[in-house]
Amino acid sequence: MTLPGGYSDTQSATPDVKTIAFQAKAATQTKLGKNYEKFKPISYRSQIVNGINYLIKVKTNDGYIHIKVYKSFQGTIEFKGIQEGQTSTSEINPF
Repeated sequence: MTLPGGYSDTQSATPDVKTIAFQAKAATQTKLGKNYEKFKPISYRSQIVNGINYLIKVKTNDGYIHIKVYKSFQGTIEFKGIQEGQTSTSEINPF
């Protein structure tokens, strides 16, 4: 159960979430100074605020990362952060 303002349970990445992750790929690569050939969104959690925050688990050629992306209700995408050193089983926790 999701509390108002809280994050949803973890779900498999939908086509919309995959699109959002791919829109944040360049910012992710710039932040880390890496070029990912493999960038596959796996799962996510979301939080409705004045827009939607997404925490997305992504499989890369280096392993797994978690990215935080904000999408405004107008559709603007903004990269907000990253956590490296994740695994296929690590929980997606707010950061």
